[in-house]
Amino acid sequence: MYPFLSARWDTFHLRNGCLLNVMILVERINILLYLARFSGTLSGLSGYFAERAAVRKGGVMWGAYDDGTPCGAAFAEAGSDTMRVLYIAIADKHERAAIGETLLRACVQYADRTGIRRVFFQTADDTGLGCVSGETLQKLSFTLRCTQTTVIIHKTDQAGAEWDSFMRTRGSKIIKKLSEKGFAAKSFADLEIEDSGLGKFYARIDTDFPGWLDPRKCLNDLQKRHSMATVGRDGEPVAYCAVSSADCGQSAVFEYMAAAKNYIHSGVFFQCIVKSVESLIHDTRCQSFAYTFSVANSSMRMLAKNVFMFSGSTLRTTKTYQYTNTCRKNMKEVFR
Repeated sequence: MYPFLSARWDTFHLRNGCLLNVMILVERINILLYLARFSGTLSGLSGYFAERAAVRKGGVMWGAYDDGTPCGAAFAEAGSDTMRVLYIAIADKHERAAIGETLLRACVQYADRTGIRRVFFQTADDTGLGCVSGETLQKLSFTLRCTQTTVIIHKTDQAGAEWDSFMRTRGSKIIKKLSEKGFAAKSFADLEIEDSGLGKFYARIDTDFPGWLDPRKCLNDLQKRHSMATVGRDGEPVAYCAVSSADCGQSAVFEYMAAAKNYIHSGVFFQCIVKSVESLIHDTRCQSFAYTFSVANSSMRMLAKNVFMFSGSTLRTTKTYQYTNTCRKNMKEVFR
């Protein structure tokens, strides 16, 4: 079940100079060591990402020790050319910037040793992802790729009333017009039943949609009941939104949203988005859902204004920042 139990271990003794007067020891760990030493110390999503790193191809994790005490962990997924650092968790009693920095240094050094060219990391203003600051990332030769806005909508009675009002006044009319043109929204779960799997759907994704927007690459678990595709009269998908969750559906994220190349700006995208929000609003298990868009993406800003029409009391907004490190180019800077 856990393919990385026998993986080669790397140990990094990385001293942080004036930041800490102690040795922060970072070693590559497996799921058994995580459960034995770190699971009782680290909170948040660390358990989810530890299991994910253990069972997924390319998954890798590191544990950090402050004077011998487990104090943090990093979880990543590595491919042949790129590695994405998914999550860095720091124990509450050891919240020092140098621990997150040291774990990230270990990730970059591992990438360099294994021939990986780029490392991606995302941080945020006010979440657990923010345990490594932008200043620290720049010191480690990460460069800012883009700034995004993340909006989290909390499902309250007010949110439900606002959504029902939107559907009565605008949403249902647009859906009706699209339906009259032969378009319909179907969940991934329904498509999977009709298709005996999602093979035909993914084949269309590979040929007619932007290659970097692929629902098979969701960071979290794909929620097929809430993920929707707009299909035409021929049953072929023309737009989709992929919804994922890291906590068995209690909170959800619109992770990928895309329209087929011939349907960009056609409006068909609206149908699957509305059906997906409708599904989440009426799912009693789901407590909140979120979406992220690039600050520079005017189309997504317009979609957020016209579809996700929730008042300030039901949502929270934060900025997220995506960084990239080109490993071999920057290694001397990172470890000098």
